[in-house]
Amino acid sequence: MRHLPLLKPLNSLLIKPSGADCNIDCTYCFYLDRAGIPRPGYNEETGSNRQQGRRMSDKVLDILIRQAMQSGSPQISFGWQGGEPTLMGLPFFKKAVFLQMKYGSPGQVVGNALQTNGLLINADWCQFLRETNWLVGLSIDGPAHVHDRYRVTRNQRPTYDLVRAAAQQMNACNVEYNALVVVNDYSVHHAREIYQHHKDLGIRFMQFIPLCRKGS
Repeated sequence: MRHLPLLKPLNSLLIKPSGADCNIDCTYCFYLDRAGIPRPGYNEETGSNRQQGRRMSDKVLDILIRQAMQSGSPQISFGWQGGEPTLMGLPFFKKAVFLQMKYGSPGQVVGNALQTNGLLINADWCQFLRETNWLVGLSIDGPAHVHDRYRVTRNQRPTYDLVRAAAQQMNACNVEYNALVVVNDYSVHHAREIYQHHKDLGIRFMQFIPLCRKGS
């Protein structure tokens, strides 16, 4: 198979390797209509899909990274989002870094950023993220009463404790990360508390994204 050359150098890519698949069920998620389509082998609690019909294949990953790295750009960043991208598993991202090194040119600068809900972040993930200098965006809306109002599992269980544990583990491993906060109709009344909570948790950088109805 022959691949046509890209028309211009790529500076950044936004990649959703797991599609809309996710292991939680945030009430305000705009992907719910896509993630809710039944698929054979789909596990509602873990977000895993044995057939992985919506997941990026290793072949596509190889082609994507090869073309990006060989596009002629001296600096390129890869943004990995979802759904929940960590559902792809740590080996998938280790392979992504391997391919970036394989197809990269001397002096070419590469950056990787991962947006995650944090539920699958553990010591192995932290070691990888630190050693390969990834920037992580951790979705955490505030203290438990704020975060768990909308960010729950498919069985409506809270997720705050797991996300807090992920933040603490990344702190301990010196992983570079920031907090992504969705400002909604409840959290908007707790701005000072959210800021203080994140500061006390050791979060140094925060992003606040307002949740608005379409057309408002």
